[in-house]
Amino acid sequence: SKLKILEYVPTNNKTFFISNTKISEFTNNLKKSYEREDQEKLILVKNSILAYLGIDLGTNKLEEVYNNEFIISTYANKEKEADDILIIFKIKEKKDIDDVLNLRNTIDEPDKLIKISRKNKLNYLKYIYRTNDNYILTSSNKNLILDSIQSKNNTETLGLKHFEFYNLLNNLKDEHNILLRKNVQTNQLT
Repeated sequence: SKLKILEYVPTNNKTFFISNTKISEFTNNLKKSYEREDQEKLILVKNSILAYLGIDLGTNKLEEVYNNEFIISTYANKEKEADDILIIFKIKEKKDIDDVLNLRNTIDEPDKLIKISRKNKLNYLKYIYRTNDNYILTSSNKNLILDSIQSKNNTETLGLKHFEFYNLLNNLKDEHNILLRKNVQTNQLT
């Protein structure tokens, strides 16, 4: 619960996954646990998911951009069948939105909400924002990014719900990957 990235998370999520696993650790575990052919299949799955989301690293490698803090959370959307998604991750110094999206036009501007538009391509993520402290916030719904920024600005006054969330995370010491989901029947995180 000491990770700064947590300050950006709105509390009304349905599902929440956080990781601070170093990409090198993940890669080493992948190489140890899977044969070369299976590794290639997993890389294909990763690339397909990134493409569906609208993330295109271009010539960059993930380990050149990603800085070991990642959150993905889902939120109910009453207007659509599919949940909205918010992804927050830290990027390395001297990296920016253009290194993540690989668009023709330079769009990176810190502290500005930017609409993502890719002609003739899928992109579930519609909005992106880069903070001055090198976090990328991207979402299918711009209100989730605005809520995320508001959450960061109100860390001292978040109230009981946020306190319970941090308390739960404090009980999970030395874990690098945590998945929490809201139990719909009890409205409690599990």
